[in-house]
Parts: sequence; structure tokens; C-alpha cells
Amino acid sequence: MKLKFALFFFLLSFVSNSQNSFEGVIYFKSKFISKDTLESAGIEKENQFKLMEGDSIKMLYSKLGHIKHQYLNSSELGIDYYLILSNGTRVRKFKSGNIKNPLTKVKFIGKFKTENQIVMGMNCECYQYKFKTPNIKLLTETYCFSKSTPMIDYKLFNLGKDHTERDYFETAEHPYLKHTIESQKYIIDYTAYKLKIENIPIEEFK
Repeated sequence: MKLKFALFFFLLSFVSNSQNSFEGVIYFKSKFISKDTLESAGIEKENQFKLMEGDSIKMLYSKLGHIKHQYLNSSELGIDYYLILSNGTRVRKFKSGNIKNPLTKVKFIGKFKTENQIVMGMNCECYQYKFKTPNIKLLTETYCFSKSTPMIDYKLFNLGKDHTERDYFETAEHPYLKHTIESQKYIIDYTAYKLKIENIPIEEFK
């Protein structure tokens, strides 16, 4: 009888832990590619991107549904972090101290499954979203994820009106390992190179 109870509590503990949403850090390399035909103009835009966003991102996931992007090696006038809280609040803070709300109205066009990609040695499924913004005629975002990574509970993340992020997390239920943004003028790649499961202090999201 004692053995049965011990086995029951072991299985209950395993199920509870497996249902926890991923908490940890994913590191991304950032790459900007200009489509400008003039090489000097392309180099200038790439340098401007590095000044604003740096060369990599440290992305923190909380099991409570918070997400934080920390922009590494950006300039003194660049972005410090971009925070999405579980209550839907979004904050983009610049190192200069300025704070902006990054939400932009978009017109959603469609969602498509694209070819798989290999990221961090893992086979990743990829989904592509196409939409328009007031300033860009056509913008394409691609998210790639691996089912080998820890799962996330998409219901914890209040992504508000951001259709692409909301739909991606609901579809994948895993953190993305690659995020590509493409317009008529540029391509931005954020590609993961390290994933760590660890407890994140709640102070990181305040």
C-alpha cells in the first residue's frame, strides 16, 4: 500500500512539473541585411541597426507569463530592453531613459507553414506571417521552433492585439529559436545559439 502511495505522488509530481511553463533564458545573435543596391548605404543602415539594437539579444521567459528582451552591446542611445508583462503591458526602454509603447496597428494578410530549418542542431518547424503596417507595404515575420525545447503555456502570455505573437505561441507551445523580419528594404535575423533553463528573479520584470 505504501509503495502505491509513493508511486502515486511521484507521478503526480512529474505531471505537475511537466505542466510548468518554460522559465529560462535564450540568447540570440542579431543580423541586419540591407537590400539597398548601393553598398555604402547598406553598410550605413547596418551600423545604425547595431547602434540601436546591438549585436545580440538575451530573451528571458518567466513561468508567470512575462517576457523580456535585453539588447546587448547597443549604443548609449540604443534600446535597453523590451518588456511584455502577463497583464498585456508593453514597455520599450532606451538607455537614454526614454520609454515608448511599441504597439503598431497592422493589417493581417495570412499565415503560412514554410520549410523547416536547422537551429542549434535541432530540426525546427517554421511559420510565416504576412501583414501590412502604416509605413510598410508588406512585412513578413517567420518564427521557427523545435519540439525538443521545453514547452510554454501560451495561456499565460497576454499578447493583446499582436496577432503574430499570439498565434505563434498558441500554435507552437514552444519558445522560438529563430525570428526573421523581412520588408522590401531589409532582412533582420535573430538566431538562437544558447538556451538555459533557470529561475528568473521577478525583479527582472519590474
